[in-house]
Amino acid sequence: MKKAIVTGSTGLIASGVVECLLANNIDVIALGRRDLKDSRLKHLNNHSNLTYLQLEMSEIEKLPELLKDINWSPASDCVFYHFAWSGSERLADGSIQNQFNNVTYSSNAVSVAQELGCNKFINAGSQEERFIDRYLESYWTEQPYHSNMGVYGSAKVSARDMCLLLAYLKKIDYIHTRISIIVEKNLETNNYINSVLRKIANQEDFDAPLNTQLFDFISKEECGEVYYRLGNSGKNKSDYFVGCGNPMTLHEFFNECSVKTNGEGVDQLNIPSSNNWILKKEDFDNTDLVNDIDFKPTSPSFNFNAQ
Repeated sequence: MKKAIVTGSTGLIASGVVECLLANNIDVIALGRRDLKDSRLKHLNNHSNLTYLQLEMSEIEKLPELLKDINWSPASDCVFYHFAWSGSERLADGSIQNQFNNVTYSSNAVSVAQELGCNKFINAGSQEERFIDRYLESYWTEQPYHSNMGVYGSAKVSARDMCLLLAYLKKIDYIHTRISIIVEKNLETNNYINSVLRKIANQEDFDAPLNTQLFDFISKEECGEVYYRLGNSGKNKSDYFVGCGNPMTLHEFFNECSVKTNGEGVDQLNIPSSNNWILKKEDFDNTDLVNDIDFKPTSPSFNFNAQ
């Protein structure tokens, strides 16, 4: 891989991938909705290997002409990374129409990648897909869905299947990935995980999580390294879990963070029962990933600074 195209490049995960690609001297076309100066990539504004194009995914079919205009040729050594996904205010919210628009955009991205001559399409899915698959296989008659992200997860499953089929029909290598929860060193993103970790760092009380399912965690930096290596050595028709392979409940994760940050656990975190787990530990197996890219992600650092 000498070149890469990255959609959704200003998002949390993709921005880390762009940083890693540039650090490895890859020539990158980064696509995003925001102005570069207002994004996570603003510090890379003058990087010689970065070209940023402000482009909505609804207009992804315009990309070939835009690249011609700037005389940028992907050639056969270019990998197309697809991270773009949007809800209303965050990735997993919005209406059914909001979420399923992403399926169309993802499908169109495969066609564009093939038209450009890219040799590989890497799709950024979600572990929520596995929850959907397992739930529909055996749990739907017995218990309610485990979270409020059913529409998001269903759209992700639809996008996965459509992209896989289109990649086969258009003869472009396709790699699917399911991403675990990303943990940032600086805890800047204002989501539930980071808000609790900030409270743990400041030794403040917080409400115990309601979700009792298994999850896995990976740092933004190591996630970027994984995707860079997938661009070089990921195998066609693979479905990789991108995580450290050490699943635990949110209760266990927060307790472990507290022990490593403050030297003691959190009293109110009683470990929940495993009887209602939809996913088992084997659903978080990253053995194929580690073997194919020769890199094993580690558990994120828990020594967070108080904010």
